[in-house]
Amino acid sequence: MAGELEFEKPVVELREKIAELKRFTQDSDMDLSSEITKLEARLERLEEDIYTN
Repeated sequence: MAGELEFEKPVVELREKIAELKRFTQDSDMDLSSEITKLEARLERLEEDIYTN
């Protein structure tokens, strides 16, 4: 995302990582759903921390 603010970079990077893992699982036989779920939970907590302060 080109227009993100400095404090949003961790959120953007984590979203990109999740998207990358989802694409990877579609293209392979590996099941990374557990890891993706953990990262999505981490993203949710991170967004709460950033945007509620």
